[in-house]
Amino acid sequence: MSDALHYLLALAAGFALGLAFFGGLWWTVQRVSRGNSAVWLFPLSSLVRTVLLLAGFWWVSGGDLVRLALCLGGWLIARQLMIRRCGPTATKGGTACT
Repeated sequence: MSDALHYLLALAAGFALGLAFFGGLWWTVQRVSRGNSAVWLFPLSSLVRTVLLLAGFWWVSGGDLVRLALCLGGWLIARQLMIRRCGPTATKGGTACT
């Protein structure tokens, strides 16, 4: 496979990891805000999301710093997308992701 394709796949994988990471965060916040007073949910969710994210970065990069940087870039793009889509100013009456 060519380097360009590897780089494109690293960017796409970072984007997918970002959607999973921030989607999991959104799910956790929604669960707790609905009245489920599970004290363990935030730390457990944070641990699982972080471990999966770091494992994904490690696997995608394969020791190549350029692929690691592109993966991180894809993650940041997903972060910006989730902020715009689900942030507090996404709609006037609330958030778009409820």
